[in-house]
Amino acid sequence: MDVGGSLLAVGLLLGHAGLMAGLAPVLLTRGRWRFRRPGLALGLWHVALHSGLAAAAASLAVAMALAAVLVEQQAPPPPGSLSPVQGMVLAWVAITVAGVAAVVVSTQSHRIACEEARTRRLLGALVAERGIHRTVADSMVITVVESERALACALPGRLPGGSGARHRVVVSSGLARALTPAELRAVMQHELAHLRLHHPVLVRLARLNAACLPLLPGARELHRVTGLLVELIADDAAARRCGSAPLARALTTIGTREGDESMLLRAERLRRSPVPPPRPRRPLLWSPQRATAAGR
Repeated sequence: MDVGGSLLAVGLLLGHAGLMAGLAPVLLTRGRWRFRRPGLALGLWHVALHSGLAAAAASLAVAMALAAVLVEQQAPPPPGSLSPVQGMVLAWVAITVAGVAAVVVSTQSHRIACEEARTRRLLGALVAERGIHRTVADSMVITVVESERALACALPGRLPGGSGARHRVVVSSGLARALTPAELRAVMQHELAHLRLHHPVLVRLARLNAACLPLLPGARELHRVTGLLVELIADDAAARRCGSAPLARALTTIGTREGDESMLLRAERLRRSPVPPPRPRRPLLWSPQRATAAGR
């Protein structure tokens, strides 16, 4: 093994990892471009974070291989083979690193999965207790629950019973009464976009990165910005289907009722930079008036 070349490779890989960990969060949190192109911003975040992690892992592998060679430099092994000591060093290093990583990732994954399962159980209990209407429309099972709050959320997973729907959306009766049919349709498309674009997976991955790498600024910042960026991406997807104006009005209504300033800012973003008008589509065969009337 070329010692000089190996040291250069380790330095370059560590430099790339440090650049991604230190500089990328600074660059990716500046400027208004990330609000205009949230999908691009989120993609660049993942490229920076995971390429940095890959470079760090590669530098460790090269360094360990170089260390093993230096240990045996007085008695070089036959060409193309490893000595027993080299093999033992590499094996134990690989086992140790893989074992520690597996324990950390599995522990944090289990914790996050338990929290998400608890949230789903609570929401399921709410639907069972307060659900007043359920219908299937546009590949969604839409359930209205009795509540004066203006709330809507999406749950992945196909329901049993042969409904054919792939996703579940829960909406409060207060929201159904507060919005016009066009506005509520835009909210439904926003929630459906989260599921179609696999946003729960991206949010879970960001949480896992932050939990496993709490000292890495990039992992913490990715966790912070993922929640905002997936909302902006879903806003744009819904606006392309239903128009920016109905969604902006819906966000304004929800933000005002719930005291959520972020929704008001998202509505202002859609008003200032509207998404191009949608192409004609088959209408969503559901209306808030029909849903709330059925629950009375």
